Amino acid sequence: MEKQKDGGKYASHKGGLHITEFNDLEREIKRNKAESCIIYRENAIQYEFYRNRKTKEKQHKVNSITKSVLSTLVGIAIQQGYIENEDIPIVNYFNDLDDSKRGLRLIIC
Repeated sequence: MEKQKDGGKYASHKGGLHITEFNDLEREIKRNKAESCIIYRENAIQYEFYRNRKTKEKQHKVNSITKSVLSTLVGIAIQQGYIENEDIPIVNYFNDLDDSKRGLRLIIC
């Protein structure tokens, strides 16, 4: 990976992405003042950007991104047939779950 002056780095031409696409992405990341960005594809890091050296080691607050990622993964699982639909209780997929927890319901909105 080639290292940038400000801490960003990128892999050239991996996975069908051209270096100019990484440059465009990095410009947008900087414009939006993001602290970091990692693109992982085909079992390899294709792109990494960190605003500065400390940012790479820093723990980041993710707030509601967890809900977005989870709902995306549930949608993919439904589309691929791993989950029947969004109304199926998730506890059905945890055989070793304590019976006292089986009545709980999680709704992703």
